[in-house]
Amino acid sequence: MVDLITSKMDENEDISNRKRKRSKIMLVARDIFSKYGYKKTNMVDIANAMGINQANLYYYFDNQKQIKDQIFLDCFTNEMREFRTQIIHIMDENTAIQEKLTNFYVFKLDYTLSSEIIKQFYQTFDFKRIPKVKRKEISELLDMERSFIKKVLIEATKKGEVKSMEDEEIGKISQILINQYLGIRYQNQVNYFLSDIKPDLDEMKGQLRTAIEYIFQNIMV
Repeated sequence: MVDLITSKMDENEDISNRKRKRSKIMLVARDIFSKYGYKKTNMVDIANAMGINQANLYYYFDNQKQIKDQIFLDCFTNEMREFRTQIIHIMDENTAIQEKLTNFYVFKLDYTLSSEIIKQFYQTFDFKRIPKVKRKEISELLDMERSFIKKVLIEATKKGEVKSMEDEEIGKISQILINQYLGIRYQNQVNYFLSDIKPDLDEMKGQLRTAIEYIFQNIMV
């Protein structure tokens, strides 16, 4: 009986140590992916930065054939979870709906432009390449913007901040907001590629505020 308890304790300790080591690998890998990019990073880089043999990395991850993808996707989901946490804080703020959505999109612009991991995900990954075990979580994380906007709009209609709207109209307004944001992002990126003029973050924020203000002119009470 004592041997069984001791064995179980050793097993739990091993799992705990494995999780800690895996978390450390994730932090190191995130820095390397951010510095060199997904395509130029290899497992030797990560192993060397950890001070371990490359083969030892395989002990901490389930799929040895796709370990690079797995580490990168873990880094990406961690970034998006942090993004979701910040969104929840914005959603809980006691502010008017127009200000709340403006704060959200300004924050999203800052966060996504400053995160090399998020930028590389969109540049590198086809959704079909994502393992099924990760696909559901990543899909939910990517779709949280739409859910956030709908929830805020529904709350605003209940408070009388905006006119009463059916679910279909709320869905349309949500899509318009998403499209406006994407349009501003992509237009500035196109200008950068064509003329080598880096996007002006303050100008983009101004464009966002103007677009949101215009949209709300049609739905405010």
